[in-house]
Amino acid sequence: EQRVAVELAFYGGMSPGEIAAQLGQPRAAVKTRIRLGMIKLAESLKSS
Repeated sequence: EQRVAVELAFYGGMSPGEIAAQLGQPRAAVKTRIRLGMIKLAESLKSS
């Protein structure tokens, strides 16, 4: 779920509101998934 949200936001150029509408999820949940996904990505890149 985090990966999908991050991909749509950064590669798809979609806003959290647009992603929420497409996925049928609350905007706040999408924003949280993007934030947590970016944290995990940063940690992954830092450790490699």
